[in-house]
Amino acid sequence: MLQGHRNAFASMSPLEDVSVHRTTRGPERHVRFRASLGPLLLAALGAALTVSAAPESAEASVFDSASRWPEDADGYVRIPVCIDPTSSAEQRADGAAGGLIHAPNPSLADVITRVRTALQGSWERWSSVRFTGWESCDSLLPATRTTYVGVRIHPDALNQSDSIGVYNKGGSVQFKPWGADFNRCIKYNWQTARVEYSFDCVEQYAIHEMGHAIGFLHEWHHPLVPSACSQRAPLPASDVASGWPSSRRYIVVNPGFYDYDSIMTYWGGCSDQDGVRFGSESLDAVDIQAVATVYPPVAGAPDVCNPGWFAGKRWFCAAQPTVSVGNSCSSGWVECLPHCNPRPFQGEWWTCPTNPSTVTGQSCAAPWELCGY
Repeated sequence: MLQGHRNAFASMSPLEDVSVHRTTRGPERHVRFRASLGPLLLAALGAALTVSAAPESAEASVFDSASRWPEDADGYVRIPVCIDPTSSAEQRADGAAGGLIHAPNPSLADVITRVRTALQGSWERWSSVRFTGWESCDSLLPATRTTYVGVRIHPDALNQSDSIGVYNKGGSVQFKPWGADFNRCIKYNWQTARVEYSFDCVEQYAIHEMGHAIGFLHEWHHPLVPSACSQRAPLPASDVASGWPSSRRYIVVNPGFYDYDSIMTYWGGCSDQDGVRFGSESLDAVDIQAVATVYPPVAGAPDVCNPGWFAGKRWFCAAQPTVSVGNSCSSGWVECLPHCNPRPFQGEWWTCPTNPSTVTGQSCAAPWELCGY
């Protein structure tokens, strides 16, 4: 919300509809094509990609370019973050379940670690953005605090951001650690006969709210927001550009369609909910395209995929990128896309077979190929 304005290896989903879902909970990836459209779509994309020019930007959420954070000399965009001293993760289940046996309540430190891991596997993974600091806000001098974005995690938090992007310097974002009463992440587990805590809520809400902190609006500001969206507030098309940089205020690089699967949308008619609240559990393909467009990844940044393979796929540990397959990962393993460049096109990842290090926006001597599946 903007104020004012699986830790298990899963099999591939059936070919049903056009969507891409990622999760920060473990190495699961679902790629689904509507059976009647998949062949036509791939044929059309194949024809389009036989030219030497690489695919251009195609999809994204709504970005306020005036709120973009500046990059440092090395190309990274560092956003200093501090933890509000009133933060707390202490909470019991609602109603009668509150009197039942509970698993140990995860500490605030545990919750912050999961938040940072979720951000590393989402906004940071696909861009030059890096959230830094993470010390207590009350440890900062008043003048220094005005350069930081405060993060308040508390059962009474309002799940909102004070402002957008760089305008939130000195402000804060806040979200609940265990969800709201309609999507509580504290539930009774019949198998263990106790109430247990899930980090799904805090991870997904953190990704959404920190999306506001780097400059993204809700998807329902898209000029093509459907009439059924209860929150629709479309921007004038004259204020929107499809690429960055631009003299226009807003960047919408999916001008031809609305993204129901964005992490930056929710509410009835506005999203195809997947997870606790939002269009996806983490960034979908269009969100990835968005952040990679407005905050391009730093050239030569290390590949976070480790060389080990499991079940025919490569994985990385967001909490410890150097950990190899076969070892434990506290954040859950996330699937890598081997030889894929960091910017999807038409919702899919591509590779240049003659030069796998070629990225979107560069030329390829051979036709581009789908990769990672």
